[in-house]
Amino acid sequence: MARDHARIECGIWAEGSDFRTLGEGAQRLYFLLLSQEELSYSGLLPLRVRRWARMSPSSTPESIAAALAELDAARYVVTDHDTEEVLVRALIRRDGIWKQPNILAAGLRQAFSITSALLRQALAAELRRLPAEVCGPTPALVAEALVAGAQHAPEALAARPARRTTKATPPAEPKRRTTRSAPPAEPAPAPAETPLDAPETEGSPKGSGNPSAQSQGVGGRVIAVKPELVPTQVGVSRERASTAHRRLAEHLVAEHTPPQPQAVRAKLIGHAERLLGEGIVEAHVAAGLRRWSSKTLGAAMLGELVAEAMRSNKTAGQTMPAGADAKVAGWLELAGQLGGAHAPGWGALPQLGPAISAGGRG
Repeated sequence: MARDHARIECGIWAEGSDFRTLGEGAQRLYFLLLSQEELSYSGLLPLRVRRWARMSPSSTPESIAAALAELDAARYVVTDHDTEEVLVRALIRRDGIWKQPNILAAGLRQAFSITSALLRQALAAELRRLPAEVCGPTPALVAEALVAGAQHAPEALAARPARRTTKATPPAEPKRRTTRSAPPAEPAPAPAETPLDAPETEGSPKGSGNPSAQSQGVGGRVIAVKPELVPTQVGVSRERASTAHRRLAEHLVAEHTPPQPQAVRAKLIGHAERLLGEGIVEAHVAAGLRRWSSKTLGAAMLGELVAEAMRSNKTAGQTMPAGADAKVAGWLELAGQLGGAHAPGWGALPQLGPAISAGGRG
């Protein structure tokens, strides 16, 4: 069933929020993507730049492409132009989908329709961040299956029947004995009608809150846990992982980039740390840093360069026709010049793809 509303946290406007550093066009596009009916519960959208541009008389395909590039650089979305897919990266967490078992199960099944390996890795990193004590082991298993390239949901997720909450039947009242020495037995009290692990129907304050979505699928067994009963080891392990990512990011920036002003270096380390936290391997982050060092781009474009390095691995083994190297090098040089002139928006770069292909065939 299509989504009929979108949830936006008020905290995005808080002082110091990353969202407030985005341009007006990028902020508007983010709200536009969240309110698309075809946005799946996993956060997947088809890339429709021209259609989105027609939704405002002042928008153009170039302005939408520039705003999308800014959202991608800030990791609010992940874009793959090869597969023409966009992932609203943190939708499952930000929309509260993880708190509603049936909707979460629908989102996990829809995740297997993602074609892009880049988007699959980003979503897998998000699924690993979900608390296992609330969501169970299924999100982590789905994350592993997505990275492995599985095309279908695990059998346990796809075939398990829907769980229904049924009223507990109170025990039969014992027979009374008419004796003078013993008083009659009292009937046993009936247990609570709603089991502790009943699926949510109203939605949580920050959840997606769409009761009709329960008909889309079945959720796993989710047990409500009081906050004071959650083990503290979970927070400790996450803190240790964050510290390790920070140290690795500092090492990669020092090793693969030339000396930079302290402010630029801090931004590079922050972006590299977030990429590592999403599960992107060290080699890809290092490759992105090396590409950044050879260009005149801002630190916010590191994510785009890492994605470029990841996509290049898919074509590493392909061969070109004889004599194509010089032509491709010429086109790449032209692309670099245009990239320097249009770096803030990246509006002109998507048009180079057909020209490069044509040069290679000549």
